[in-house]
Amino acid sequence: MVMSRRSAVVAAAVLSALACSAAIEDRLIDPFPLGLPLVEAGSLEVDGRLAGQPRARDGIVYLATSDGRVTALVPSARSLLWRFNSGHPLSSGPEIGPDHIVVHDDAGVLHVLDHRGAIILERRIEERVTTTVREEQGRVFFGTADGMAVALDIGEGGTRAWAHRGPGAGAAMAAGPVFADGLVVFGRSDGVIKAFDRSGRSVWERQADGACRVDPVYDRGRLYFGTEGRRFYCLRASTGKQVWSRRLQGAPAQPAVVVGRRIVVAASNSVVYVLAGRGGSILAWE
Repeated sequence: MVMSRRSAVVAAAVLSALACSAAIEDRLIDPFPLGLPLVEAGSLEVDGRLAGQPRARDGIVYLATSDGRVTALVPSARSLLWRFNSGHPLSSGPEIGPDHIVVHDDAGVLHVLDHRGAIILERRIEERVTTTVREEQGRVFFGTADGMAVALDIGEGGTRAWAHRGPGAGAAMAAGPVFADGLVVFGRSDGVIKAFDRSGRSVWERQADGACRVDPVYDRGRLYFGTEGRRFYCLRASTGKQVWSRRLQGAPAQPAVVVGRRIVVAASNSVVYVLAGRGGSILAWE
């Protein structure tokens, strides 16, 4: 997506508002009760074209631009907090972990920053990474084109903690990693969903109806995800046991949003579905 400097800031502000929205009332179609029309409260120019998805946490918006820079903004003060230059082009945005900010550039270099923008770790990843790179409990996790799940130790200079390919691998890891009930969950391009414990041991796997290319979402012991086979699933995160599944008329375009007891799914057929969290029935669509 290519945006002007101002539109990049407006997009980041909207995302921040969505992330902080309060619990909704008992309505069906509109899960985000924004007051419309939206009115611009201010702007801050950011040079470059937006790369990937901006992230917001604790009143700070983090965004990347295609020229290789990561910028931290404070929207309430209309000010720039810090800026980091990776030295290589970026196609994806930063990922905000519990303790660090993770950036994976187009040259295959992993950058781990603290929340002041200082470099904690830089390491080239030799494998072709095909998922998002995310941090959890002092490690970064990612999946590769040959179906391998990998964990690196940040405190050990990025040394490999474990790597697991598993039986029947060969299809690319295409979704995840998602952290759920102490497990690390990935989705593969052949429709296999795999969960590993923190030591790299395979805990469970399930075959879904089509490639899983959009990240699952974890909420209160359950995983929600859809496939290119246009089926949407709910699994128990700890065991992989299916709770329910529902056929839709489109594949998920983005990770689902859990709003109370409802699951909101934006699908490739330009329809937003609202599903019941308990049994997956379609409550509404727009």
